[in-house]
Amino acid sequence: MKLGTNQTAMRAAHWPAAARTPASSVNRRRAARTPLSLLARMQTLHGTRTVRLCDVSSCGSKVEGAPPDVKPGSEAILKCHELDVFATVHWARGDTCGIRFNAPVHDAVIRALELMSEQLRLQPEDVASS
Repeated sequence: MKLGTNQTAMRAAHWPAAARTPASSVNRRRAARTPLSLLARMQTLHGTRTVRLCDVSSCGSKVEGAPPDVKPGSEAILKCHELDVFATVHWARGDTCGIRFNAPVHDAVIRALELMSEQLRLQPEDVASS
């Protein structure tokens, strides 16, 4: 039995998203995340806070230390060294949240943040032995 266009659309609307999405794209991020640990400033309608960037990609970041009342859909400005972006909170659990940047961040900015994070991880004894 061949379904008409309306019947196909109605059935697709009732299937779970994972069933409609090719297996190769389920649980895949838009861009690879770069792990790091840097302090940043996150400004929302709830105020401005110092937060920690846990990872970053061209599309978003995981942030710890966000205001507890930040919810998905909240708008934010994130500033960390060369990174200065408008973003939207995508998910939030406690003081940790995932944010999506409103515009992609250039790879050079991500690399600069990664290098800054690596430099800050060096211990004084590591520098003395070099």
